[in-house]
Amino acid sequence: MPCLDRITGKQIAPVTSGQIYWGAVPFVCIQLIMVILTLSFPQMVMHYKSEAANPGSIEMMIPDLPEFEVELK
Repeated sequence: MPCLDRITGKQIAPVTSGQIYWGAVPFVCIQLIMVILTLSFPQMVMHYKSEAANPGSIEMMIPDLPEFEVELK
């Protein structure tokens, strides 16, 4: 079923789901290439990292939250 263009008033062909999916294929391919390159050459993304952090030496401080009183009716 053709659609009407709001500006020109001309009929335009509808966009199908297949066209949308095929439009995403180049981006998925680019992402796959980047994952393969990252796995093949990890120094490419780890260039500016110093030594690996020791998970045992990381300390997280969680601030105390104020207490709230809830009235039940």
